[in-house]
Amino acid sequence: MRTSKTIKVVVVGIFTFIGVIILGTALFTVGGEHDLFEKYITVKSSFANVNGLQAGNNVWFEGVKVGTVKSVSLSANSQVVVNMKIEKKFCQYIYNDTKAKIGTDGLIGNKIIVLTGGRIVPIIKDGDSIIVEKALTTEDLMAKLKKNNDNLLDITSDFKTISHSIVNGKGSIGKLLKDESLYNNLQSVVGLFKQASLNTQQLSANLETYSSKLKNEGSFANDVVTDTVVFSKLRETVTQIQEISQKVNVVSNNLQTASVGMNDSTKTIGSLIHSQETADNLKLTFQNLNSSSQKLNHDLESLQHNFLLRHYFKKKEKKQAKKTVTL
Repeated sequence: MRTSKTIKVVVVGIFTFIGVIILGTALFTVGGEHDLFEKYITVKSSFANVNGLQAGNNVWFEGVKVGTVKSVSLSANSQVVVNMKIEKKFCQYIYNDTKAKIGTDGLIGNKIIVLTGGRIVPIIKDGDSIIVEKALTTEDLMAKLKKNNDNLLDITSDFKTISHSIVNGKGSIGKLLKDESLYNNLQSVVGLFKQASLNTQQLSANLETYSSKLKNEGSFANDVVTDTVVFSKLRETVTQIQEISQKVNVVSNNLQTASVGMNDSTKTIGSLIHSQETADNLKLTFQNLNSSSQKLNHDLESLQHNFLLRHYFKKKEKKQAKKTVTL
């Protein structure tokens, strides 16, 4: 009997021990998930609206879970105070200037607290307050959407006004569409641009042809570019042309000076040209010379018939006649 009871006690003890181990393991697992056995610090933040945040929701920092929400309570100034438990092993990465905001775990998941930023030492410690970053609420989204909608309506109204003006032929575009003469002028301008483009192409082709001629040895263009002898002769020719041009300028200046003298009645040539008295004297002189010439001819003819010189003139006429026959 004792042996049987002893066996039962041992079996019950074994099962009890196994049950305690299972219970302890379960508690340890649950405790690890809910921070029952982890060391942590408590920090807080004050929000205007937590959007349904509850105790037990997660706290994330840079996408990593670093703690949970300990409690959510209202303060006297209508602020919502949220106490957070942060695991100590993550505190070395979270600084005093870190900001907290309300987020969502996925698209339709639970509300969470998201910690972002922070680069200024020291790191957070137990009892610190974390600055709250204002989150974009539904009301803000609706207000922004309304403003964008108003702007869109204004833009639509402006487009309606512009299209109405174009249809009625108002403004530059409207006149371009409605006014036939303006369209023709624009078409003419386009034609001029096309012609200018063709001229440019022709010029490019001519330049290309000339460039190819420059490469042909023996051509004048190639000799001018490459032959130093031809180039030096061209340079000498240009120099001679410049000298001739300078001489022409000198002659031109002299002629201009002479022209000025001819126009000046105080000069001799100017007096001859512009003085009436001088002109009359010259006319009289020419008349006297003409009269004297006639008298001289008459005297010479009389001498030819004079008996003293008649033989001389006859002899001279014979020599002249003989010379003419010889020729």
